[in-house]
Amino acid sequence: MVRAFRTLTLLLTVAAAAACSTKNTTAPPLSGPSELSLSITMAATPDMITQDGASQSQVIVVARDPSGKALTNLPVRLEITVGGQIVDYGTLSSKNVVTGGDGRASAVYTAPKAPVVSVDTGTIVTVLATPLGSNYANSGSHSVEIRLVPPGVIIPPSDLVAGFTFTPEGPGELETVIFTATPCSGTSTVNCTSGSVASYSWKFGDGGTATSQTVSHQFQPGTFAVTLTINDAAGRAASTTRTLTVKIGATPSASFVTSPGAPIPGQVVFFNAAASTAVGNRTLVDYQWSFGDGTTGRGVTSSHAFAAAGTYTVVLVVTDDAGRIGTASQSVSVGTTGPSAPVAKFTFSPTAPTANIDDVNFNGADSTSSSPIDDYVWDFGDGVTGTHGVVARHRYTAVGTFVVRLTISDSAGRIATTTQTVTVK
Repeated sequence: MVRAFRTLTLLLTVAAAAACSTKNTTAPPLSGPSELSLSITMAATPDMITQDGASQSQVIVVARDPSGKALTNLPVRLEITVGGQIVDYGTLSSKNVVTGGDGRASAVYTAPKAPVVSVDTGTIVTVLATPLGSNYANSGSHSVEIRLVPPGVIIPPSDLVAGFTFTPEGPGELETVIFTATPCSGTSTVNCTSGSVASYSWKFGDGGTATSQTVSHQFQPGTFAVTLTINDAAGRAASTTRTLTVKIGATPSASFVTSPGAPIPGQVVFFNAAASTAVGNRTLVDYQWSFGDGTTGRGVTSSHAFAAAGTYTVVLVVTDDAGRIGTASQSVSVGTTGPSAPVAKFTFSPTAPTANIDDVNFNGADSTSSSPIDDYVWDFGDGVTGTHGVVARHRYTAVGTFVVRLTISDSAGRIATTTQTVTVK
């Protein structure tokens, strides 16, 4: 019985040995590191550094196999991420490292330059470590975090929000538009400004600028991008832009009246353009007259005496402060009926005066008019003018021929002129 049992045990042992034979077993293919066959740990020393462009942290990667032994010659890729995005925010001394005999690899992380304004927004830099091999898709990343702290005095995050309103919303050409950076209320947060504003800067899109909270500007026709930029005491800024469309403005209206209604030659005609108007808040800045006989005038009122009978087209052109113009015209008929026009006449003696010796006597009593003559004005032709009166006396100081002019005006506002030549020995 004992012998039979021993024989059975031997047979079973041989069978088991045959089943474990490697004669027909194929070796597994070579592959890269597997997450199931290695352990990755990371550390950063220190894990909080100043964001000053110089502070550093040492990033250490340790790789071990399942039994806890160090894995040597394991290539590892290092990358920087902020907010889940891979970005070069600061620098690594090397992005590709290899573990040594102790299973360790390291690189030095250097903080980026300091921000313009020291605002602590809780920036955290994450360094990813990914083992490299032939099966990258199965290689997961490991990470370590480094906290960045701004240097110097740290101020709160910016609360600036730029916004503005303007009126009117559909302005016309050169119409004054009021812009206001209005603070946000509890019910309105659209097109308004919030935060600790220290300064305002406006750009109107046509080259114009301003720097107050409430400003005004005038535009030519067109579409303009108006931008408001606000700054706080730390120099931080926020901006917003709105589009403004300016319509073409209307032209002014020209109008005038004349008096008298039926003038005769030589009679003064008065013109008044006070009835002319500008459009909107524009004002008229210029009035120009063309009297139809080659002469012109200027001003809201003007006057003119037509020398000959006939029909004349008088044109008025008004201009507003936006440069727009309006035109009006009327016909003025100058006839020969009615009171006779004034006629200027004069005599003088001696008729051949001697320079520096003789006084020449001038007399305008022969002048006539159907209305009383109010004034006689003399021009002696040698630069002496402005003498008034029906008679005048003048002594010439030089030899020569001089043209003497007499101008008379009557109570009806009519004028007449005549000239004579005086030869001085």
